[in-house]
Amino acid sequence: MRIMGKWRLFEDGATRPVVEAFALDGACAWTPVLMLVDIGADRTVFAASVADELRLPATRSSAGVIGLGGWAESNFVETTLKFICDEGKPATVRGEMVTLRDAEALDMSMLGRDVLNNFDVIVSYRRKEVLLLAERHSYQVIAS
Repeated sequence: MRIMGKWRLFEDGATRPVVEAFALDGACAWTPVLMLVDIGADRTVFAASVADELRLPATRSSAGVIGLGGWAESNFVETTLKFICDEGKPATVRGEMVTLRDAEALDMSMLGRDVLNNFDVIVSYRRKEVLLLAERHSYQVIAS
């Protein structure tokens, strides 16, 4: 399976790797979520605006999360993320993820290693590629 992301230009002028996903919300409907691919993040984190939209019950409280922006209040939630592969088939990852409570803490949801560890991840700015690979898709590094 191959999930193709993209490099997106943001309002601050920076171009960042993103993947389009769908999160299973509290009403068992799939909600679209654009997620920053963050290979340095331990956990997948939903921004407060997305958390409000998902309406997922907290499985447990968190003492908060710490990142480059500092400390932020958060909760843990159980949900499933669905990605659409380039063949049109869905790929899902279920797990405990983090929702933020403060809208100022993070302006975009982040896809962390708890989900990314299920894939081979290629983030190439030079080639303008963002790929999540699994099952029959792999990669090979060759000298050119």
